[in-house]
Amino acid sequence: MVPFTGAVIILRGLMASVGVWPDLGAWRETDPVSKVNGQTQFLKELSLAGAALALFAFFASAGGEFGRVLGPVLTL
Repeated sequence: MVPFTGAVIILRGLMASVGVWPDLGAWRETDPVSKVNGQTQFLKELSLAGAALALFAFFASAGGEFGRVLGPVLTL
């Protein structure tokens, strides 16, 4: 059931972004409070994804310089 749900979410996102039957791909909110809450949640998730990408780029470019500091802590 979980893979099906994930596939449906991906399919709906693609439909909304490409413009193929956008009515089916996007959720319609009629309540103004729900619209604001949805936009707020989206922007929070977008900022967290950007922060994760920035941290990934930082640690990927730093290479092994942080290995001595973080290495013993992360070893099991």
